[in-house]
Amino acid sequence: MSLLGTVTEENYYNGSQTFIADGSTAEFTLTFETLPTTNQVRVYVNNKEITWDGIGPQTTGFNISGSTIRIYETLATNDVVEVKLLDTTFGTYQYTSIKDIVDNFMIAYVGDGKLIDHVAKSDIIFHAKRGLQEFSYDVLKTVKLQEIELGPSLSMPMPQDYVNYVKVCYIDSSGVRRIIYPTRLTTNPTEPMLQDDKYNYVFDDAGNAIEGSSVTEARWKAFDTKNISGDLSSEDSLYLTTADYLRSDYGQRYGATPETTQVNGFFTINERTGSFSFSSDLIR
Repeated sequence: MSLLGTVTEENYYNGSQTFIADGSTAEFTLTFETLPTTNQVRVYVNNKEITWDGIGPQTTGFNISGSTIRIYETLATNDVVEVKLLDTTFGTYQYTSIKDIVDNFMIAYVGDGKLIDHVAKSDIIFHAKRGLQEFSYDVLKTVKLQEIELGPSLSMPMPQDYVNYVKVCYIDSSGVRRIIYPTRLTTNPTEPMLQDDKYNYVFDDAGNAIEGSSVTEARWKAFDTKNISGDLSSEDSLYLTTADYLRSDYGQRYGATPETTQVNGFFTINERTGSFSFSSDLIR
């Protein structure tokens, strides 16, 4: 696998670069993808760390200027110099930073005889960010994965930046992902109206209808989905023969449908409460 010709595998995997001194120079060229500054690295000579106190004329330690690192210690032939990054982030080569986009635009298009004679850098940054926003609406793919432990309420709040979901799953005892399916069997009312004993709506002093708890949601929460999924319970084993079990394994239980013949549970999106609601068989 190539790293696009920008860094060595040592740079990428170890976050470090090693040099062998030849006795004639104390300056070396760094090839990290993002060139570090003096306070972003640690430097070792023959596995012994060297530092500089930052005070007065520099006569010891090291200094970095651009892609060049200079060692102010006495180096003998075959001394090993290792430069190690303090913070290594893998996969950054996949992306182009806003800074690079802005700098490249200014070099290519801004100046005498170019497309734009003069422009404030802040304006370019603004339009670069706006362009990225427009791309993110229709082109860029961003998927976040949130992991929670489901409580007895059988619901989870929508994530703060939620737009839509890709997949909802639970993780079994082996760490295997099991898909939880959206269901058409029930719904979450957005306005569960409160009624009196004569079925009339109840209003507050301002004349606004008062909402109560949802009977639909309460019944679904208590519902045993084995009644529709075809799953076998412990009680079934008291009455079923071996042949019955075999038929169930082949999917031959009468009335089963592919949509409900699974044991992973169901979920609905509750717009009223801003949450995902799950069926009772997710209590495990």
